[in-house]
Amino acid sequence: TSGLCNPNVFADLDGDLDVDQVDFGLMQSCLAGSSVAVPPTCLCLDRDLDLDVDEMDMIAFTKCVTGPAIPFDRNNVPEGCVP
Repeated sequence: TSGLCNPNVFADLDGDLDVDQVDFGLMQSCLAGSSVAVPPTCLCLDRDLDLDVDEMDMIAFTKCVTGPAIPFDRNNVPEGCVP
């Protein structure tokens, strides 16, 4: 993958195996709004596949937050998260 994309958990943007405030900051850098094109490095955050990173994608992101130093466990996914 390239840029911020993580093949295991889309919301772990810094690759440290958790989804926390650092990842949120990286997500914010990709938020462009509805119908605003984003750079290729941010396209993996387009969870609803409408070619932008907006509120709907942020909602999907927040459902996968685990907290700092709490590893994302694919066998125990946070409620509503689609890794």
